[in-house]
Amino acid sequence: ASRQALTIDNFNRIEPGTWTRDHVEREFGPPAFVEAVASWNGPILTYRWRDNQASDMFFWVYLDGQNVVRRAHPGMEFVNAPNERN
Repeated sequence: ASRQALTIDNFNRIEPGTWTRDHVEREFGPPAFVEAVASWNGPILTYRWRDNQASDMFFWVYLDGQNVVRRAHPGMEFVNAPNERN
């Protein structure tokens, strides 16, 4: 039987300090992006999903150098939002 894995209830099961990248990818599949930022020393897995209100969302999973989850949280994807930098 198939099920929708990319839901907030399933994402909330991620346990920082316990889950590894292998756990995350086994549960949710490969991320849409693997990113890096100067303020975090490790890869950031970015998942794209749609919440119950049909809003486009991101879910970020921050890994340390040993691929252990250190933090994870959702965020909104602002499609067609004005570019404030111009």
